[in-house]
Amino acid sequence: MATTLPPRFLSLVVHDLRTPLNVIGLTTSILEPMAGANPELGEEVGIIRENVAQIERMLAHLSDFCRLGDDAIALSAEPFDPRRLAEEVIDEVASKAPSRPRPRVEHRPGCPDRVVLDPSRARQALKHALANALAAAADDPVRVELDGRDGRWLTRVVVDRPPPATVRSTPLRPDGVERLFGTPQDRLGLELAIVARISELLGGTAGLDAAAGRTAIVLDWPTHLQPTMDPHR
Repeated sequence: MATTLPPRFLSLVVHDLRTPLNVIGLTTSILEPMAGANPELGEEVGIIRENVAQIERMLAHLSDFCRLGDDAIALSAEPFDPRRLAEEVIDEVASKAPSRPRPRVEHRPGCPDRVVLDPSRARQALKHALANALAAAADDPVRVELDGRDGRWLTRVVVDRPPPATVRSTPLRPDGVERLFGTPQDRLGLELAIVARISELLGGTAGLDAAAGRTAIVLDWPTHLQPTMDPHR
């Protein structure tokens, strides 16, 4: 499904949906003290709280997607170590899911020691790629391979389990959205559309590589940001 709705419209949807969602969250907070003496009510309140959190995540994804749709988006070219950035992102992701196996980083010999890109956008893309991979991995481990060659920084977010027949190798596109969240059967969630858009902004590409025994989100970025890299300008 190609996403053709203008970012301004989606921004209005996100804004207007947050109002009733805040009311539901407030009401749930009022009900929680009463749930201690009523296990059945406590179970219902927990279900409501879980679904509110899921909708909040959906709106956060939509908000990120809308902001990246701005043709006048500004990028900041700053030097940083991609290995350190990857470790920081993994620490942040792992802290929010302590019961899951921590993704591990593998440094290949070609990985650059220093790149000059927008670190906030690189961090955002890697977080969304990890979220997609972790959802597909279930309890299996996820690893992040850092590599590079010929002035490129290559990152592979790998799930070491055979992909379902519904998952196939494909380039990632900002309009290639099939779901709000990627699933093991359908990886093309909004998070990977965000990864694709950031990759475009950085002058690179992103793709999903499905092989017999694993899948990988592949980020292929230059090591230095060029001022005219955004293809939508």
